[in-house]
Amino acid sequence: IFQKELNESENSVFQAIYGLQRALQGDYRDVVNMKESSRQRLEALREAAIKEETEYMELLAAEKHQVEALKNMQHQNQSLSMLDEILEDVRKAADRLEEEIEEHAFDDNKSVSVPKQLLLHLLSHSLIRRHVVEIVHVYVFSVDW
Repeated sequence: IFQKELNESENSVFQAIYGLQRALQGDYRDVVNMKESSRQRLEALREAAIKEETEYMELLAAEKHQVEALKNMQHQNQSLSMLDEILEDVRKAADRLEEEIEEHAFDDNKSVSVPKQLLLHLLSHSLIRRHVVEIVHVYVFSVDW
């Protein structure tokens, strides 16, 4: 848009120089010549007004696009912030679940063998991962990105 504005300004300068040359070379006593010069200036003004209006509409569209992009970015940031909060809650819940499973595993039976302890520990991590995946999956597919 900026480059187009520069090109239009350059064209306007050249048209003004050409118009000035015609005016200096013209015969002011000849009404037909003056009428033709006036008509050409009027036509140039019409074209300039149409070009300016077109450029203004393009600027409005660019502004609207920019505002829309900003809104989308803010919405995306808000969604990511909500996702961060949910993941933090999931992390805390997973920690609590892991502690609870480990406490119950050792409280119920003091003579639990090492392989069984290892199995319970792995099971707790597996449950936590499954819950995290389920929660994130539900959130991601329920949010309108």
